[in-house]
Amino acid sequence: MLFCELLQFERVIWAKGGAFVPVTGLSLNSRTVGHGALFFCLRGAHHDGHDYAMDAYRRGCRHFVVERMLPLPPDASVLVCSSVRKKMAVLSSRYYREPTKGLFLVGVTGTKGKTTTSLMLRELLERCGIPTAYIGSSGVVFGRNRIATENTTPPSPDIYKYLRMILDSGIKTVVLEVSSQALAADRVFGALFSLGVFTNISRDHIGAYEHADMAEYRAAKMKLFTDFSPRQIVLNAEDPFSFDIMERWSGEECVLYGNGEGSLLKYRKIRQWRKEGRLWTSFYLDGVQGQHEIDLGFAGEHYILDFLAALTSASLISGLPYTDMLSYAPMLSVAGRCEAYAMPSGALTVIDYAHNGASLSAALRGLRPYATKRLLCLFGAVGERTKCRRTDMAVAAERYADFSVITADNPGREDVCTITQEIMAGFADRERCCCIPDREEAIRYLLSLAGEGDVVLLAGKGDENYQLFAEGKGPFCEGKIIESCGGIRK
Repeated sequence: MLFCELLQFERVIWAKGGAFVPVTGLSLNSRTVGHGALFFCLRGAHHDGHDYAMDAYRRGCRHFVVERMLPLPPDASVLVCSSVRKKMAVLSSRYYREPTKGLFLVGVTGTKGKTTTSLMLRELLERCGIPTAYIGSSGVVFGRNRIATENTTPPSPDIYKYLRMILDSGIKTVVLEVSSQALAADRVFGALFSLGVFTNISRDHIGAYEHADMAEYRAAKMKLFTDFSPRQIVLNAEDPFSFDIMERWSGEECVLYGNGEGSLLKYRKIRQWRKEGRLWTSFYLDGVQGQHEIDLGFAGEHYILDFLAALTSASLISGLPYTDMLSYAPMLSVAGRCEAYAMPSGALTVIDYAHNGASLSAALRGLRPYATKRLLCLFGAVGERTKCRRTDMAVAAERYADFSVITADNPGREDVCTITQEIMAGFADRERCCCIPDREEAIRYLLSLAGEGDVVLLAGKGDENYQLFAEGKGPFCEGKIIESCGGIRK
């Protein structure tokens, strides 16, 4: 595609015929560009892409999108715009031939539950005979393809590239996790969403690196429903923010789930039980099509809400009664969410992605009924993120666990010991916790403490297979560590 065709002849500073040079790739990283690449000078939290434009030029790049004029050589073709982020989303969509026009795109947003809801939804639709793709925290999944990603919602060039790959593979339904950061940063600007799903909102992502306050956080979440106006929406009736969404949304069909006013699907008589090492939650589902008893292979009430969000959405997308899908409930599973391992000591170890105060509270409450003795917990906090999360997780752990080990969880460029000390400062009783910065060492120590009747929660990593430090990513798999200690996956 020629540069001028991609820009659709927008106002550009040209030189030496650059308008008619083909664009062969899109990039945010000057180290990855080459001849024919279009380089977006994006300003981030730590770096300004404008500072790397000359590096991109020296590597052969001649096409640039900028927010301010740069002293580039005269053969560079430059588009000046007010927002590189928005322009990047628009041009990425054009470059990959506007894939959302051919897709039924589902956007799932919320503080917690996005991944579980999204992957449950994908599995329900697949079991109903509707090929479905997924993009989110667990990567990109379509057909037999699995692609790892860096972010919950990837940057615009990657999103549209994946959507084009999915559409070209013949799949026309996509479930996309949409984070508040992605909405605030316009990563999905211009996308056509058919269905929007809201799980919940609670205090998180507030701080220097993310959102300034809860008002800004809520406004970011709201954008999925106001700026994109999906025709259908599915909302959690137990969260008051859902009713704020309803007031401002202008689509056609809204369905509520959960034990709140106006809900289509409600639940009651929750029972938690364990069979052959697997954890189950049973409940009665009350809806317009009667009462049904459901068994879910997950621990805790929060997973019921995730399931109801997925079930409601699957019914809307497929056009099938939700009762046609209830038999699939016991078969659902999500990697890194409530993964249970039986230990030689008689303890039960559970891996879960819980990585903020609300999700850690929910995970620990969900696991408490299975602990006939102690409930032990291991967690950390991601570096360069909101610091209130550290206190929130400490408060949750002290309230619901008997003992906690504080350790590393993707510290990035922050000092691990600084993070762990800030977490420990949130404990009123320091006897209820200890600090072991090395995560593998911490896991082995906690497993050595656990015995018959104990439940051990390893929180924060989920299905991640890496640990992120200042020097980069290193391989790290909690499942392999547990198995090396004799654990057996259930």
